[in-house]
Amino acid sequence: MSAQDYFDAVDGLLQKIRDSQAERISEAGRIFAECIEKGGWVYLFGSGHSVIPVLDVFPRYGSFIGFRPLMDPR
Repeated sequence: MSAQDYFDAVDGLLQKIRDSQAERISEAGRIFAECIEKGGWVYLFGSGHSVIPVLDVFPRYGSFIGFRPLMDPR
């Protein structure tokens, strides 16, 4: 597979996600914002490789306020 084929495949996958999930992603963001606005927390969970998105949000300086990790720190 060439680099261009790879980029085309990724672009196609991202477009498929936009087309089928954009409304749901926006709704989830709205729910997160409402929860945080009311003083609540949004908990993120990851195990194994799925912990990577949790690490992208927390912990680091400047991370998103209102999000808490649920993960095995190993």
